[in-house]
Amino acid sequence: MSDAIKLGLIGCGGQGGYLSEAAAISGRAQLVACADLNAARAEGFAARFGYA
Repeated sequence: MSDAIKLGLIGCGGQGGYLSEAAAISGRAQLVACADLNAARAEGFAARFGYA
């Protein structure tokens, strides 16, 4: 995946889930980081979508 776009997500709400899912399905993005004011939500996103 050397040509992959590295994706960092700020805000793990509804739109964040949509964008993360689309990026994962595309196979052209490497999900590298996510952040949210709610730490548990960010941790859930990292586990669900495979953020590194």
